[in-house]
Amino acid sequence: MRELDAGRLIARHPYTGIAGSESAITATAVWIVMRVAEGVDMVRRGTGSVRHVPRAILDVRGLQLPRVQDDELISITPIDSDI
Repeated sequence: MRELDAGRLIARHPYTGIAGSESAITATAVWIVMRVAEGVDMVRRGTGSVRHVPRAILDVRGLQLPRVQDDELISITPIDSDI
């Protein structure tokens, strides 16, 4: 993980998720978020804990996670909320 302002490496955490080389990715002060198969993985800065959000789509511009089920929008959650 890198410090957002300076870009210096401050921590390393193992991550076994499978994000493709062209997967959408974004970061906030709390989370590093990437699109993976079947949803979105969120890696918490500081701890490295991973949370998988199934059926979510990563909106990198809006910093939110729309969730779809059976072609219907079921929720939109801001990335920095306590998911």
